[in-house]
Amino acid sequence: MTTGTTPGTPPARPATEWMKGARTAHDLITRQVEAGHSADRIAERWDQALATYDDATATPAQREWHAGAEETARDMIQTWRDIQAAEAEQALASQDTAQAARQTQAEHEAG
Repeated sequence: MTTGTTPGTPPARPATEWMKGARTAHDLITRQVEAGHSADRIAERWDQALATYDDATATPAQREWHAGAEETARDMIQTWRDIQAAEAEQALASQDTAQAARQTQAEHEAG
């Protein structure tokens, strides 16, 4: 009798509802980032979408899916915020370096 798995590996389990929610959030946020949306814009859209969720009327599966989507969305949005902040900081540092180089060049030419 064969199970279709490689010997020594556990059989594949179906994705949990939490994993399905997390995957949905991951895929949607990845597309939003690739489309050039800011972290703030993505967060606003997620807040709007998650606001329609009602834990009191949700089934256990819906609660689990929502938890996976919400946790993943929050983590990914914060990571995108951190990346945007680092890029802005780096751009500012580059501008400061270029300005200092121009000033040094102008002083050298004048003196």
